[in-house]
Amino acid sequence: MRYTRYFLLLFITSILSFSSFAKGQDVCECVKIKVNAADSIKLNTYLNYKFTIKNTCSVAVWVNTSYFGFALYDLKGKPVKRLRELTFVKRYKYPDFVLIDPKAEYEFKFSDDAFFEYKLERHTKYVLGLSYSNTKAKHKAAKSLNFLCSRELKRFIYVK
Repeated sequence: MRYTRYFLLLFITSILSFSSFAKGQDVCECVKIKVNAADSIKLNTYLNYKFTIKNTCSVAVWVNTSYFGFALYDLKGKPVKRLRELTFVKRYKYPDFVLIDPKAEYEFKFSDDAFFEYKLERHTKYVLGLSYSNTKAKHKAAKSLNFLCSRELKRFIYVK
């Protein structure tokens, strides 16, 4: 009887911990993001940047490709003046969701016209914030986890 209660308690604990993991609470810790962008860009050229996502979780993770983006700040951390607000950007190269297997790495490459969105000056250094921010959008397949996290990684960029 004593061992039955012990195994029952162990079983319930393992189910509870898996369900909390499956809800995405620990996914932010086991999915690693690295960013890469050029240190300088010429005036009126596209800003090329990439996100490398490494899944160190024990199960596959869905990543929504609509939530990658960038923002520009001056050296004091104040947002650069925005010329146009782009509220929806469709990424035609990638499907809405990408499934990343355990221990696998996936690279997302993007190219945006920062000069169309922001007022950027020549011979000026800026802070480039590359972000992923998805806290709600989930894939319909419930067997895998969803990457429901927000992160912004910053780099310096110089406009030639």
